[in-house]
Amino acid sequence: MPRRHGRLPTWRWTYSVLGVLQYGWPGRETPAYDAGFNVEDEVVAVDDFRVGAGEWNTRLRQYAPGDEVSVLVSRRGMLRRIAATLGEAPDDAWQLEVDPNAHFLQEERVEAWLGIP
Repeated sequence: MPRRHGRLPTWRWTYSVLGVLQYGWPGRETPAYDAGFNVEDEVVAVDDFRVGAGEWNTRLRQYAPGDEVSVLVSRRGMLRRIAATLGEAPDDAWQLEVDPNAHFLQEERVEAWLGIP
């Protein structure tokens, strides 16, 4: 059975600022939220290893769900450590369905969204 990799987000978005990982907001009921991450925390290191923007996924692949990690973040310029337990990686696929009981106005919105004349 292939090994599942650990994951700390689900953050709503991730972006790189001058090579430093910075996050939007951690969604409720996620490992990041439970650990205490805040909006715009900049991840500096995981388990005392510096993590650049391109290294985040590589670093987390070394861990499994349930592993505990120490994450060094910069929060408004102040360094702090956050102890976190990694969770399962969320599914990357979504399936959308049209509600067969949708109101005609909802159907019109779906058609407009999909570009159906």
